[in-house]
Amino acid sequence: MSQTLIATPDALRYAPWSFSKIETADSCPAQFNHKHVVKTSEAPKTSDTKVGTVAHGILERRVVGSPYVIAKKESLEKDPLTNDEQEMLRMLEERIEAFLVKFDAFCKRVGAKQVLVEAGWAFNVRYEKVDFWSKEAFFRGKVDLGVVTRDEDLVVIDHKSGVAKDLSRDIKKKQQLNSYAVLALPNMPGIAGVRGGIHFMQGAEDKSIQWVDYVDASRVRQVYVPWLYTRINETAATLVEPFPAKPNLRWPCEWCGYQAHCRPFQETYGTEA
Repeated sequence: MSQTLIATPDALRYAPWSFSKIETADSCPAQFNHKHVVKTSEAPKTSDTKVGTVAHGILERRVVGSPYVIAKKESLEKDPLTNDEQEMLRMLEERIEAFLVKFDAFCKRVGAKQVLVEAGWAFNVRYEKVDFWSKEAFFRGKVDLGVVTRDEDLVVIDHKSGVAKDLSRDIKKKQQLNSYAVLALPNMPGIAGVRGGIHFMQGAEDKSIQWVDYVDASRVRQVYVPWLYTRINETAATLVEPFPAKPNLRWPCEWCGYQAHCRPFQETYGTEA
């Protein structure tokens, strides 16, 4: 690295970071406090979240060769669903299988040398590879699906169980993919570059897989790595006790498991919201 990477005391205080942790801190410091600092007990997940978790589990198993029946059975054993939730899951099954057909063709086209499933990566404050659960981890993340091509490029695909949206206009999702590129370099030494994509399980079929531009390893080091450190430092600087809440019924509150502990939410929307 030609630049000196600096992490502020606040950034180190709340490490290890992940992109979802950054997003939580940005959207609602109170939620960040409950989830990552005091570790308040969280309410049960929403049905959409539970179904998405099972769909991810099925994809994870199918990619490595498990028959669909077994992949579904094992995923449901790990994360049980109600009958209504299983009906929601059935609506995604066709899209899951359609993705696998496209993925198989993609792997043949790029000459896949290695396929990565749920790879857990981390690096320390000096931007050196460390174990995912290491106490030295400064930033970490799990890659849903990765492919090393014949050209030594890494393709990273993140599964989303929601409805497809235009990735070109979604800054957060693009930044998430950029953070995976930063994670990749110390954990996959020798790769020439990275391209990220999002696989949406719902919505328009022609938007089910969307990509960001390819970036070579040099640009990742010179541009994306300093960007991520700055992003973390700036976010950490906003985390000032008593961690104010930002109640908003749609986002992030709709998906928050700490509503019962959030007085600003209750005062704004009431217990029946």
